[in-house]
Amino acid sequence: DNARKAGVSVNFQVGDATTLDGLDGRFDTVVDCAFYHTFSTAPELQRCYVRALRRASKPGARLYMFECGEHNVNGFSMPRSLSEDDFRQVLPVGGWEITYLGTTTYQVNLSVEALELMAARNPDMADQVRCVLE
Repeated sequence: DNARKAGVSVNFQVGDATTLDGLDGRFDTVVDCAFYHTFSTAPELQRCYVRALRRASKPGARLYMFECGEHNVNGFSMPRSLSEDDFRQVLPVGGWEITYLGTTTYQVNLSVEALELMAARNPDMADQVRCVLE
């Protein structure tokens, strides 16, 4: 409804983010909000994702990424957080130029149930998530 009110068309598609088949050269701007970091334990998937974004983008396109970095807020670091090197080692090889890399905060509301599920699905994160639940 918001898109219609703004006079723009929106086309939602379900697909594999590491290939983005059928979307070659389509986007002027790509915004990634806390998705790239989900591949933090699978470097090859990170590389595939970044290359797919490049293929799906027009020449000169901009990529804005808002990810969970290794910095903490009030003593808490997001599980699967990324270092600056995680970006510097992958993005340029995937065809992206980094013009700015810095810290900010990202506000998210997670329910107790969501945190419990996160801990159950990711045993390596259980201790960190448990601290938040306490």
